[in-house]
Amino acid sequence: MGLVCSTGGELPISGPVVGCPVCDNRPSEQATWAGQFQVSQERLQHLARWNEQAPFFSTFEGLVDYLTGQTTSDVERFWVLFHWIQLECRRHEQTHKPQSEDSPWGFLRAVQNGTRSHAELYKKLCRTARLKCKIVSGLCKSIADTSEEASVTGGASKSSWNEVTINGRRGLVDCRLELDFEQIRIPPFYFLSQPTHFTTAHFPDNRSHQLLEVNITLEQFQGHVNCFPHFFDLEKDAIENHSGDVSTNDGIAVLKLGTTKPVKCCLQSSDRITVQSRFDLSKHVKQLRTSVDGQVAIIVRPPFLGRYKLKVWLQDEKSDTLLPVCRYTIVCGKVAKDCSPFKSDAESHQRTYQRKKKNRTSTSSQEPTKPTRPSSITWSDEPVSSPGKSRSVRTRLQEDKYSDQVSSEVAPTENMPPVEGNADYPKTYKAWTRECVLYRPKARTLSKGALVKFKLAVPHINRLAVLLPFSEDGYKKVPLKSRDGGTTWKGKARVPNGDDAERRYVFVVGTPNGTTEGQYLLEYDIELHDLRDSRLKPLPDGFTYHIMISYSWAQQEVIIKVKEHLNKVGYRVWLDKDEMGGTMLESMARGVRSSAIVIIAFSEDYVISDNCKREANFASDQKREIVPLKMTTYYPDNWLGMLISGKYYVDFSSPGPLVDKLKELEFQIENRLKKLAQ
Repeated sequence: MGLVCSTGGELPISGPVVGCPVCDNRPSEQATWAGQFQVSQERLQHLARWNEQAPFFSTFEGLVDYLTGQTTSDVERFWVLFHWIQLECRRHEQTHKPQSEDSPWGFLRAVQNGTRSHAELYKKLCRTARLKCKIVSGLCKSIADTSEEASVTGGASKSSWNEVTINGRRGLVDCRLELDFEQIRIPPFYFLSQPTHFTTAHFPDNRSHQLLEVNITLEQFQGHVNCFPHFFDLEKDAIENHSGDVSTNDGIAVLKLGTTKPVKCCLQSSDRITVQSRFDLSKHVKQLRTSVDGQVAIIVRPPFLGRYKLKVWLQDEKSDTLLPVCRYTIVCGKVAKDCSPFKSDAESHQRTYQRKKKNRTSTSSQEPTKPTRPSSITWSDEPVSSPGKSRSVRTRLQEDKYSDQVSSEVAPTENMPPVEGNADYPKTYKAWTRECVLYRPKARTLSKGALVKFKLAVPHINRLAVLLPFSEDGYKKVPLKSRDGGTTWKGKARVPNGDDAERRYVFVVGTPNGTTEGQYLLEYDIELHDLRDSRLKPLPDGFTYHIMISYSWAQQEVIIKVKEHLNKVGYRVWLDKDEMGGTMLESMARGVRSSAIVIIAFSEDYVISDNCKREANFASDQKREIVPLKMTTYYPDNWLGMLISGKYYVDFSSPGPLVDKLKELEFQIENRLKKLAQ
């Protein structure tokens, strides 16, 4: 298998460039790219694991000798140096000892501070490995670039990248642009890319570095659509718009893309606002599958004159993630006669239902007619019972003191069979329809007291509740709250005991109200072990938390942000604000004993606090892994200085984005967890 760049397709046949001067161009005879080298995915994974284990080196020679120690060819040597930059720029470990700029870590710190470039670092590594590499400067486009300079130069800004030589042929590498991806890609896209693909985002000052058979002009580069690598996954012959600017015709613009995958679009104004005045621009875009196989047509009907940004994504059918494809500029010089928003499918169903409702006649004395069961939904007429006792949800709700306040006026759609008021039992549905969406609840663990959060999108409801199994003879009702007028409902509840893993959660929409008992009821069965968050990282043996944070209340605002971020990336965090129970000393001791790592957020206030001193000393006595956070410019020279001496700390007092410091903290935590797992 070749070392490919995540995009395929055959090269165009030799001859004059016909069609797009960028996409339909050809590499020059001097060019080389990744697809010409036979390096397997397994081989790249092996070299990546070798890079991840690289120890600290104070010289470039020592680092390069280690990185290239497992390589067998020049292309592998170029790749491991490229991958090391991707790896370190994402985790950038901090050291206490100052490093000279001639060292790898000093040079890397200069790159992160903006005083040196990624291209200079890559050239330094390649020259140390005796590989041919030069720096190329020019304009670079990125779909995420919103700088003022980029807007002036057609979406491009000044940058630099590298040109390497392998077996007498020239290839193109961009370490910085590859860092725009959230995760390291193996194989990477901007390492030895096909020149035709590379040129969509790069325009060198010296056009001989384009490595194309027919060099393109600056106007052609700036006029081409801003595209991401997945743009080249589209069927090239089915793409009608390679130009970045698309003008409307009688107020309507139509773009056609060649793909069988689901497409998502977002229309924004020139200043990247989706909802402007009373117009929701997302409703002015519509997608149609054309009669031609493998094509999708995107219809844009702007509500007023001006320039708009249209972003296009492809949906990965395996992971349901959205993959960025390209960004067009829609130029509207004339508004269409009918510039109203496109009607959604849900609104069409609602109008159909209202029309049918007028023609339907029924009396309360007649037995309700069972509607036809739609093929897309399964439903049953049985009442929902408590697991321990033969007691229906209907009976339980009638006894609830809030049941008279709950409205059941749900506007059913064509896919929702209507339920008459005199039905014997509430109707229960085993699936959710387009009008009612459940966001799967998440629970961090299955332990006692686990917090479960609920989020539902159910329109046309005045009050909503969730029924949870509370005891052997009934349910506990958890009211949900809505802050957007009854469209989205949120709530949370704690699991009462550890035996709930086999119990059922029942979600109720439209509880009994007055005489129309059980007019509408939705049921969703789920067991607690299905609620485990897939992002939760494995816990070390014997611990119920990954981390405990010991801090002074003077830094509580920042610490809460740290805790929320660590929760989002999959760590269980013990914080006194949420976990206190019993006496203060008992709670602090329990937090230290149940956590694998203790974060000490030190400052002047921390040092003078007796409770903070007890926590830190107890963590040291329990031989917990300690990660210090420097919250202010203060550095301790007392008991705390002795305790954290020689340990790496994450500096939260230095200027710079908080997200960079959180990434560095993640790296320190991962290192400690790997050490515990050994």
